[in-house]
Amino acid sequence: MQMRRRTNFILGLIWLLVGLAMAGHALGLLPPAAYDIFLRSWPALLVLTGIVFLLRGRLPGPLPGLIGIAASVALIAGLTPLAYSSRADQPLTAVQESISQPIAPGVGLLRVRVNTLTTDVELVRSVDEGDAPTINGVFMGGADSRLLIDYLPLDDGSATLTIAESRGEPLPMLASIGRGNLRLEIPGTLPLDVDFSGEVGSLTVNLSNTALERLNVNLGRGDAIVTLPIHEPLLSGRDDSLGTLAIRDGDMTLFVPDDVSARLDIDLRGSGVEPEYDPTKYNFLFDRVLEARAIDTAEAVVNYALIVPRGRVRLEVPEAS
Repeated sequence: MQMRRRTNFILGLIWLLVGLAMAGHALGLLPPAAYDIFLRSWPALLVLTGIVFLLRGRLPGPLPGLIGIAASVALIAGLTPLAYSSRADQPLTAVQESISQPIAPGVGLLRVRVNTLTTDVELVRSVDEGDAPTINGVFMGGADSRLLIDYLPLDDGSATLTIAESRGEPLPMLASIGRGNLRLEIPGTLPLDVDFSGEVGSLTVNLSNTALERLNVNLGRGDAIVTLPIHEPLLSGRDDSLGTLAIRDGDMTLFVPDDVSARLDIDLRGSGVEPEYDPTKYNFLFDRVLEARAIDTAEAVVNYALIVPRGRVRLEVPEAS
């Protein structure tokens, strides 16, 4: 009879925790993501109950209940990260939003600021710009994804477009784990200052045939492909840095047109992996600078800093068509 009372205590504790979780959800005190984990983890309660009954009478005192609780906690703690990681690359389509932002006439510099979370991003030149320059795009994300779009014209003749992704809940639900997608088409007729920051996701920046003045990239994890245009910035000198391209955990492929000479200051953070490049067109100096052989006589010169501590850098020079 004494062992039965201990068993009933464990079962009572289980139902108490279930009731508290349901009450917390009903009153809005339990985050939706935590309640989602609770609903998906209820089979662990069966494990707890089964262990208690199997070990009843075989182990003294409260050991059956303690072992059952420890096993259930370990099961939930092990399977929860596995469930989240298994969905890390799943495409998210619950939220779909179109972007169409006209640019006011007379803008002398368009600043584009893009900030994403776990999203694959494409930044490309507009194919059909029409009569008035417009930034068009499509965003797809999870059910709790939010997209802030803010266009701000300034008195100095420039304008700033900010596109920032956020989540409604700090702890996302399992169904909202995965990869979003953002494609943004940028006018090529305006001088551009592009700044991208992302946590996780692949990045494609193809700004061929644009008037790119500056470019900054800060990607936490993922691979990046960046294509520079045939354009010498008008708002910077030949020796000025035009930005930093940082890929914290991933590979970078950089396409520089044959008509443009680049000087790339590469920070590999001691990885020891030398960049891949064509030695007939570029020199690798001081174990950190890739410099075009024709830089002294080139008409168009660009300077960028590259930070790629955990991946490879590949420089491609497409032949002029």
